[in-house]
Amino acid sequence: MNLLSVAAGSRAFNRTFLELLMECVISPPKADAILVTHGHFDHLLDVPVVMSRTQARLIASRSSVNLTKHAGASSGDAVTAGDVRRIGPWKIRVLAATHDRLLGKVPFDQHEPRSTWSPQRPADWICGEPLAFLMEINGQRIYIDSGGTPAQLPPNEYVDLAILGMALPDSRARIARRVGTFEAALHSAGVIRTISFCRWLTDFNFGLLTDFPRVQRDCARENRRRLILLDYFRPWTLPRQ
Repeated sequence: MNLLSVAAGSRAFNRTFLELLMECVISPPKADAILVTHGHFDHLLDVPVVMSRTQARLIASRSSVNLTKHAGASSGDAVTAGDVRRIGPWKIRVLAATHDRLLGKVPFDQHEPRSTWSPQRPADWICGEPLAFLMEINGQRIYIDSGGTPAQLPPNEYVDLAILGMALPDSRARIARRVGTFEAALHSAGVIRTISFCRWLTDFNFGLLTDFPRVQRDCARENRRRLILLDYFRPWTLPRQ
């Protein structure tokens, strides 16, 4: 199962980045499934295109599945917390989650699409039911979420790899509360800044609200676990047991 994240930002033109981006667009890697944690446009907007190019199966909340269908996707597997899906060798448990608050509230916090028309504005891509996933394969376990709040912590059980969203303060507040139970934490939530001045991003760049140095300090002080920053197009392989 492959995870591909692509974003553009604000700095000088980078030929290598664009070449890699075009390679993924023209000949995308094979994917068995797309796991969607919630329905905001920065998570769901390109899913119909990726599905059509990879023939991947969509697993998401009911509202997110409906949004992708309105945007052109042909199908989707609507799930809720407590569901289990098996795809090839993968066992995927669907878990409850929360979404970070921005300026005191969850953005676009509705649970049903506003209409049956194709979503056109950011506000049309509603949050829906936030989800997290625990994937198991060959005795190894991978947990993934896109952030959250201390009100809903990740499961208190062993995992080999935790892919945690930490772009906003609510998510970072969970570090000392739960990540100590994880064997490793992979941070992949540095939000790329939006395009400005009509220029392209040279290297990975954190969003204005992301405080990754604090995440590093907290993880080192409280948990003493390995923390990895995953950059785009640079794969990281889970070590064999």
